[in-house]
Amino acid sequence: MTSAGRGAIGCRRRSLVMKYASARKPACYFIGVTTAQSSIVKVFRKCADFLGLGDVAVRGVDLAPHDAVKNYRAVVEFLKDGSLGGL
Repeated sequence: MTSAGRGAIGCRRRSLVMKYASARKPACYFIGVTTAQSSIVKVFRKCADFLGLGDVAVRGVDLAPHDAVKNYRAVVEFLKDGSLGGL
């Protein structure tokens, strides 16, 4: 897994299926293109506090636009089996 910025994981190479690692603490994952630059990274803490989510992080998963289907499937499998959930 490579880091694509603060809190972002993923890879832009179409031919590579990434192996994702679960966060060390509860995390809310979201999929995007440049997730580290997303405004949710800046406001998530206030949203989490308002919703009473406790000590939870936000983690972005970067995929290229129109990325290979296998890469999207790898992310969905990770969210389904290896994480606490995602958006």
